[in-house]
Amino acid sequence: NKNSVAKLSYNDMFDWFESSFNRYFVNFNSLNLEEVDEIEKYIKAENLTQNHKIDHYLLDGLDKTQIETPRIYRKYELPNQTFLTSYYYNKKSKNIILIEFEWKNDNSKLSFEDRIVSRNKKDLTNQKRFEDLSHFLDSYLGKNSTDKKTDYRHSKTWLKDNKIVELS
Repeated sequence: NKNSVAKLSYNDMFDWFESSFNRYFVNFNSLNLEEVDEIEKYIKAENLTQNHKIDHYLLDGLDKTQIETPRIYRKYELPNQTFLTSYYYNKKSKNIILIEFEWKNDNSKLSFEDRIVSRNKKDLTNQKRFEDLSHFLDSYLGKNSTDKKTDYRHSKTWLKDNKIVELS
């Protein structure tokens, strides 16, 4: 039920991200599915876990037969954003092996024409979020190791404690 799902302001969502990222990063080697389920239920996120296999390029080189379809949770950020968190985990141990955070525009109430227009407009909210998250990650993890910018995508990668963090 969309009405019972978390609807947070930009600042509340950013605060949730910072505290969750800290908990996840520090405890990543012991983080398990039950723990992230409890965190997501507490904030009233909507479970969108798929029935079909989903892959991720950051998992290349791993035994994919041991990786379960990710648990995916959605939260709403006011006024028109959705925030998805995907947790890839080991089938047997249920330990988390990859976490993906993704913000998207919630265009579900827009007409087809308005969706096309919004896709072609520069998104200042997402640009500000990218800058805010980049600043947070720089202060938390140190200077990023890569910074790639094209006309369509901007991504940064940090390497710390044998962990990879990518922002795009």
